[in-house]
Amino acid sequence: MRIHGATPEYIRGLKAEGQASVSASDLVAFRIHGVSPEFLRSLREAGYGPFGADELVAMRIHGATPEFIGRLKSLGYDHVGGDDLVAMRIHGVSAEFIAQLQKLGYRHVAPEDLVAMRIHGVTADYVRRLNAGRSEPFSVDDLVSMKIHGIGG
Repeated sequence: MRIHGATPEYIRGLKAEGQASVSASDLVAFRIHGVSPEFLRSLREAGYGPFGADELVAMRIHGATPEFIGRLKSLGYDHVGGDDLVAMRIHGVSAEFIAQLQKLGYRHVAPEDLVAMRIHGVTADYVRRLNAGRSEPFSVDDLVSMKIHGIGG
């Protein structure tokens, strides 16, 4: 713990931010991956938490930062769970991707559906092409299914 800087001050800071019972191995993982009292405070101020130790480490590893959360909130994604935040970051669901979809009329797409779209290569251009000239746009499920089956390129 000493090598990684899990000092009494650091532990008190974590406790002050709601992480009262953190194991020694979690403290080391927190220090290695940058789970700081400031990180916890910024999550709380954004309306998130509490998170488990593994979720916090995964969030730091994959870049589910308060800034990322803030961009999602600005697009109407106020309370995305920790696992969904991590999955979104892993699979490249960016605020830009969501904004592009919203411009195409896809509002409030569930986080797991956004992840499925990215996993299967559904892009905003693909959506635009497939919906061109249609009075009713394809559903997200239809778009993912068509991409999986090679429909529309």
